[in-house]
Amino acid sequence: MEELLPQYAAAPSSESARLLIRFRIADESELNWLLSQITGSIVRQDWQQLAYTFDHDGYAEQFALMKRANAERSDADVVAQILAETIGLGMVDNNLSTNSVRDPENPFAGLNRIRSVELTGVDPSGSEYRQVDGFVTLEDGTFRSLSFSVFQNADGEWRINVPVG
Repeated sequence: MEELLPQYAAAPSSESARLLIRFRIADESELNWLLSQITGSIVRQDWQQLAYTFDHDGYAEQFALMKRANAERSDADVVAQILAETIGLGMVDNNLSTNSVRDPENPFAGLNRIRSVELTGVDPSGSEYRQVDGFVTLEDGTFRSLSFSVFQNADGEWRINVPVG
């Protein structure tokens, strides 16, 4: 079995599809495919698959940067933070924690509160970079805004842009 890099190995995966996905966006088939992979990963709580939809270089760079800043943090805690922040769910008043504080002992608890995803827009059409907006519904019925950008890499693949810093 192939040994995964820590930024992938620390992200749990799931085989179940038990949550609601709403998807109505773009007109390009490759972009639609990526957006369906993103939404499917989120609702299945397959955080490893979600990580694979990210730009690999940006994801690896952000992971290394965060581990250098605090080597004592678990890989899982770093991964959960990168996933949430990259899709716009790690900001003040728009985070997934029940008390606005991340739990390093249970780093995916916030992400696991997501019960449905709806993507509502992709702008601007025809551009190499696209802004994706939408929202998630949490287990308590509250909503959070999703907001992230995707881009087409040199190989023509669409990926989620990972802000580094």
